[in-house]
Amino acid sequence: MPKKNFLKRIFSAGIAMVMACSMMAVPAFAAVDQIDIDVRVMDQSTGRIIEDVAMLTAYAEPGSGYVQSEDFQVPSLSTLTDVDFGRVEKVMGNYYFPVGQVSEGSMIEWSTNNRNGTLTYYVTSWNPDATSGSGSNGSDSNVENIGSGSRYNWSFKLTYHSNYPDGTDYTQSFNYKASSFTQGVQVPVKSLDDLGFSVPKGYQQAAGPDNAPWNRNKDGSGEWVKTTWYAHQSDGADLHLYAQWSPENSRPAPDTVTLTHKDGAETYAERDYFVGDTATTVMCSNNHAPSTFAGWDTDVSADEVIYPAGDSFVINEDKTVYAVWEEATEPADTIDLNYDANGGSGAPANETSDTPVGSDAEFTVSDTIPTHPDDLPFLGWADSPDAEEPDYQPGDPITTTSDKTIYAVWGEKEDEGGPDADGKISEPGMDKKAEGQDSIPSVAPGDTINFTLDSHIGSDLADAVSYQDGTYSGSYTLTFHDTLTGPATLDTGSISVKIGSTTLNAGEYSVDTAPSDGHTFDLTIDVVALLNSGRFQLSDAGLPDKAAVQVAYTATVDESAEDQDQVRNDAYVNDSATDSVNGGVVDMPEPPDTGSRMALAFTACGVALMGGVAVVYITKTRKKAD
Repeated sequence: MPKKNFLKRIFSAGIAMVMACSMMAVPAFAAVDQIDIDVRVMDQSTGRIIEDVAMLTAYAEPGSGYVQSEDFQVPSLSTLTDVDFGRVEKVMGNYYFPVGQVSEGSMIEWSTNNRNGTLTYYVTSWNPDATSGSGSNGSDSNVENIGSGSRYNWSFKLTYHSNYPDGTDYTQSFNYKASSFTQGVQVPVKSLDDLGFSVPKGYQQAAGPDNAPWNRNKDGSGEWVKTTWYAHQSDGADLHLYAQWSPENSRPAPDTVTLTHKDGAETYAERDYFVGDTATTVMCSNNHAPSTFAGWDTDVSADEVIYPAGDSFVINEDKTVYAVWEEATEPADTIDLNYDANGGSGAPANETSDTPVGSDAEFTVSDTIPTHPDDLPFLGWADSPDAEEPDYQPGDPITTTSDKTIYAVWGEKEDEGGPDADGKISEPGMDKKAEGQDSIPSVAPGDTINFTLDSHIGSDLADAVSYQDGTYSGSYTLTFHDTLTGPATLDTGSISVKIGSTTLNAGEYSVDTAPSDGHTFDLTIDVVALLNSGRFQLSDAGLPDKAAVQVAYTATVDESAEDQDQVRNDAYVNDSATDSVNGGVVDMPEPPDTGSRMALAFTACGVALMGGVAVVYITKTRKKAD
């Protein structure tokens, strides 16, 4: 093959491999360290360990620098098995922290140095579910007689018990004659197979001496009975035999050993393990400032780290380790970004970088907005407390080689018809809001935006009207002028008006949805007419609550709206200042395909296959008078 064609094939194969990798879902590249946890049970009533009850998994983020896993909650044993286990007394294992025994529901951590862990539940009893066992049920009609000329008749019933929760029993009836009351009669005993008794789930048959399958007592503490049983009249007329079972995966419990952690002469932590288990050292949180904890030593002098915190090893005997402390080194002076509310309150928390002084530390300006006691509008942040224009906005990057403080910049308060000397609103003002906020939250095509225009019937109403013969005369109207721009449409039927807590009827105000002044709508309220109809009282004029006027309505974002389109709403009442709200549109992304809309983007790291991704564009604005 010519060398040129060979190189082409190698290059094509490489490109195909890179493209295949780029189309894999992102989580495929986000592997985490996995710790397998074997669940077993210690049956304290029999001293047996039941193994392989369940297998659990814990995870730890790779490269995080921590020796412990993510938080792991010890599950309830009832969620891991349907076996009747009595009561869980405690839970132990070779987990990393906390120290000692825990209980169901406890939060623990696993060592990342160990890929296998164990959780042992100590229970009062272990009775595996026997739903797979079965047995016959019936009564033999045959009567067996022995001897001739016997003087005593003995009729009795013999019941075979399967001896597991839902197993059935089998009953036989016998009638014997005996020459004496104490004479034993030979009763033929059936086997488990004869009766159709199957082995319960998780168990094996527990036979007695000479493989005797039956015991006179339910708990196996009585006489063992095999194929022939000599019964006596003194045994009574109601005899019982019980099958016996033992867990099929049981073994005698191993001995326990203790790992003791000491800080000098003080015992810091102790943890018990079974012989052969994997033990894990813990972190010592005692305070020996300025020294810091380094690890554990097996020597009481504790000057060398043998086991770092979280280290694991097989423990076969009691073991004691001692804390090693090292003198702390002076940390490098790092760079801080400080926020000063500059007369306001609620400034973002100061930020700290790990970058040492003299190097470039990169910060992003917080999006937390402070407030001013005089309700001054927040304009941004500046390098000087006297700045009139901001140098930074929330989300802007800042690079500095030393500690830096930025100061809030405040604008002038808008004239919104504030209260007069009597505490009343002197004249109408305007406060425009969208979804109760001073800017429109990011919206998508088809979304509905709730707008409110808040104003007041001012105390100047008294100067505009007169009263004679039970009628008010004069002129006092409120006309709301609202202009909606951008890809959104007014929902005409949604308009409503309230004065104080009273909602006006449609006939008590007028709406022009095609005014000649180019606004989206003009809404006019004749306050004098409301006075004469009794809907409003002159004495309420200017009161912040009773004279409050609110116009509310909704607008719907057009389906044709695209990313980064702007929706804006401007409003004023009579001759007040204009109040505005605006915000960005987020177009819902279409599902990416592998067709013509895909593009290859080449970066310094290689080739990545990129689909269409929607970009959320949100404009942070402040309210501003026209």
